[in-house]
Amino acid sequence: MLRSPKKSIALIVMLAVMLAACGKQNAATNQTQDAPNAAAPKALSTEPATIVLYNQQLYSKEEMERIFIEPVKKKFPHITLDIIYPGKGTQLADLIAAGTIPDMFFFKPYIEELIEADIPLTLDDLIKQSQYDLNKIDKVYLDAIRSYSPEGKLLGVPVTSQFYALWYNKDIFDKFGVPYPKDGMTWEDTIELAKQVTRNVDGVQYRGIDPNSYFNFSSALSLPLIDPKTEKPIISDKWKYVFETMMKVYNIPGNKPAKLVDNQLNSVFTKDMTLAMIPSFNILSSFKDATAKGLNWDVVQAPSHKDAPNKYYQVDSHILVVSKTSKYKEQAMQVIMAATAEDTQIALSRAGRMAAINSPEVKKQFAADLPYTQGKNMQGIFKSQPSAFTLQHKYNGLVRAPIKNAFQDVFDGKTDINTALRTAEEKANAAVQQAKETGK
Repeated sequence: MLRSPKKSIALIVMLAVMLAACGKQNAATNQTQDAPNAAAPKALSTEPATIVLYNQQLYSKEEMERIFIEPVKKKFPHITLDIIYPGKGTQLADLIAAGTIPDMFFFKPYIEELIEADIPLTLDDLIKQSQYDLNKIDKVYLDAIRSYSPEGKLLGVPVTSQFYALWYNKDIFDKFGVPYPKDGMTWEDTIELAKQVTRNVDGVQYRGIDPNSYFNFSSALSLPLIDPKTEKPIISDKWKYVFETMMKVYNIPGNKPAKLVDNQLNSVFTKDMTLAMIPSFNILSSFKDATAKGLNWDVVQAPSHKDAPNKYYQVDSHILVVSKTSKYKEQAMQVIMAATAEDTQIALSRAGRMAAINSPEVKKQFAADLPYTQGKNMQGIFKSQPSAFTLQHKYNGLVRAPIKNAFQDVFDGKTDINTALRTAEEKANAAVQQAKETGK
């Protein structure tokens, strides 16, 4: 059938419009495909730089080699690291007074003094520029660091972290025919177990467990000490639970020491070997000599509070902070990248340090290079996670001190728990009020 001239012209026009539309669509598609290249982040500087790193964490020179110097030399050979250790004339206050601020700080989780000196650089832009993957780091660590910034900015990146676990003496359990501790215990379970191994035999007093300080015991509950809005002390009812539970431990017949000591590790646990269990931080370095001297130890997951299942001591990460005044900010970011690379983190994990990145392989190889840990339940450590970071406030110490004194009075039998906490609250309020009035 022949088409009319008018229909043919209309068809040609329609085809032309469709072709034009396709051309625009293809152009838009090409632009979209090309966009990542066009917007690719600028590469970090490869200019030679000497980065001065302040080791506030006091890691050994051997550890600093493993975590920082060797990885940086391997991955970023244009960077030289100069490590400063705190000492005479090199305390943080000395450096600030002299105006010789290091490029970077390997610091504890409590970075208030760095913030007060206006030292930390906000790292969000450098992280974006370098395409650094923050998802590999456990969010609880990042949230703790962001809590220091009103805008939630990142003032540092964690490299290693502290952990908490229940360490125990197998020989004491064997001596009394009592089953060993196991992963997943609550504090109530642990107390019942402690009762079975608290005994006096041949004049030797064996103690079941020591809680190892009221603060460590309560930390998994992430109890705030100051209301951020009113700046008033908070001594919640949960402190009553803390005191009551700790006294249940000490009131086991034969389990109460003559004196309240925060850390029983280096006396009754590793030296006398008369303490069956101790909840504590990473104490692997103490076990090398103790194992050689006959301590038959093992470890399980830290006991949980019922209100905080599978949680232990609050976030205690070791952070890399970059100074605002550094001339080598991009190279400092490369130091962070080297220290948190998976191969670096595996190496420090094998040496018995808790890595910051959330990698199954890193966890699997924990303490593999320490012969005296072989055959131990090292993976039980990872069945708990750190609890949330509590608000770090300049008045926290003014609240913590009265609470500590209150527990001391309860331990000594000078007062009951309710009275002790009521007195602690009064003293904390008075101390904070005085600090406000004096401007301290």
